Amino acid sequence: NVGKVGINNSSPKTALSVVHNYDSGSAGTKFEDQLSDNEGGGKILKYGAGSLTAGKLYYLGTDSNWAQVEAGAVASGASQLLGVAMGTSPTSNGLLLAGFFKVASGNVEGTAVIGAPVYASEEPGKFDFTAPSATSDFVRIVGYCIDIDSSDILLYFNPDPTFVEIG
Repeated sequence: NVGKVGINNSSPKTALSVVHNYDSGSAGTKFEDQLSDNEGGGKILKYGAGSLTAGKLYYLGTDSNWAQVEAGAVASGASQLLGVAMGTSPTSNGLLLAGFFKVASGNVEGTAVIGAPVYASEEPGKFDFTAPSATSDFVRIVGYCIDIDSSDILLYFNPDPTFVEIG
């Protein structure tokens, strides 16, 4: 495998192969055994200003401040860069731009469904299984539910760059 790198994969078939093993049938590999509430990993950005709450959904404002996404206002995360707070500081802890994250039940709206899209919520900083539908709301998929533990979810966080505004 010259010229090929495998992370959690001893026989990569492509130049880079990264395997995330959250097999729900194997003790020790289940996401609830690997991640605590409001933990995750992937592409993390340490940049900007603002006070964060771990596990909440934020957008990067034009002033370099991170603010909680609110699907009830297009200016609050519809088209901006999104991230999930990894802690309380954007420069020390950073924000997850893409990857896997265990979202605590307090930040989950609606009924969790494995394989379903997860949307930015009208509730500031939260994730929702029901697409916003009120006039002037925006609808933006931020990822997909991979697994459920009690009311916590394993989120594949990969925000869609597009959105729809409800007229």
